[in-house]
Amino acid sequence: MGLRAQALKSGIEKRHLSELEQLFLEGVTDKEYGIYRDIKAVKTAIKGQDGGVVTSLLVEGMKKGLFDSAIVVYRQNGFQAEAVIAENVSDIRMAKGSKYQLVSVAGKLVEAVKEKGKKKIAVVGLPCQVLGIREIQKAMPEVEIFVIGLFCMENFVYRLLRQSVGELLKVDLDLAEKANITKGNFIVTNEGKQVSCKVSELQEAVRIGCSFCTDFTSRLADISVGSVGSPDGYSTVITRSRKGEELFRLLKDLKETSADRDEIDRLASWKERKGFEKLKQEFSSLLG
Repeated sequence: MGLRAQALKSGIEKRHLSELEQLFLEGVTDKEYGIYRDIKAVKTAIKGQDGGVVTSLLVEGMKKGLFDSAIVVYRQNGFQAEAVIAENVSDIRMAKGSKYQLVSVAGKLVEAVKEKGKKKIAVVGLPCQVLGIREIQKAMPEVEIFVIGLFCMENFVYRLLRQSVGELLKVDLDLAEKANITKGNFIVTNEGKQVSCKVSELQEAVRIGCSFCTDFTSRLADISVGSVGSPDGYSTVITRSRKGEELFRLLKDLKETSADRDEIDRLASWKERKGFEKLKQEFSSLLG
């Protein structure tokens, strides 16, 4: 983080991110959420997290041959998560739903290329992971990669999250049917019943590095997806490249409405400001 603070002060970080945007993305530029081609709120026929958009993108992309594998995250051993290489539609459907944990999708991407010989791959990741995926993509230009990025405010250490949820909500997260974050609330569904607490009450379980992150909307992805800015049951979709647009156009039977850009702007701006302030607080001697 100290090195990042120095890169921030010198302008290296800003220039590097701009170079990656110019290399992989194409569209107009917004100060808060980066380069984009279109923004809308949509709902698909697939029942998934919010509008089921990520699952639908992966299913249709595989059916149409845009990619022959996808790096997704499965729920394993209770509510714990593990990255896997999905090679068919059934495998993709098993990855539905959010897990709120950080797992090594980049490692699985390298494994898919180096060990399985995959050349057309979709990857779903958080903002920090998307940055790493783009760096890998620069080193492997022969591989066609579709990057789907998720909106992310912060993520959790699973062991600590399970402990906090157990204490606050009296629910074993390993046995929960679903967990989701909506409007600042962490909601757990267990045996058909919902219990919730404020996300702010789970701060002791948040990964330390998340407090320094400044990217809310996965600015380097081909398509960014999240619930913020959309009505209940819908997902906000930001297409950022021609590849992302090509993939999005495969979706059929969509219900569409406008996204609340002000809400997206507000949270994106808040996270960026919060991350920079944390860096300055922790590394004031480096930033001057």
